[in-house]
Amino acid sequence: MTKINVDPTINKTLLIASVSIFNEGMAKLDGHSFERCWNEIKLKFWPVYKMDLSVWPAAQAVNFYVVPGQYRVAYVSFVALLWNIFLSYISHKKEDEF
Repeated sequence: MTKINVDPTINKTLLIASVSIFNEGMAKLDGHSFERCWNEIKLKFWPVYKMDLSVWPAAQAVNFYVVPGQYRVAYVSFVALLWNIFLSYISHKKEDEF
């Protein structure tokens, strides 16, 4: 249980930075201004953060208690693939869809 509690505690600091950088980077690549990028970060951060708190603790619980050791990397890689699909979906949603 300690592994599951430590993972979100340590990774949340990194998540805040990485989600902000991801959203800003995607908006910049789309040619938006800094103000528009900042608005996208404010709009999209909380939905991503809430989903992160739903997905990763559960995924890590399954990983640590159910998945055999030799398959853990493959399992987490698959969850990460799904997570990246979700991030792409959120980054392409229009402001009026939130």
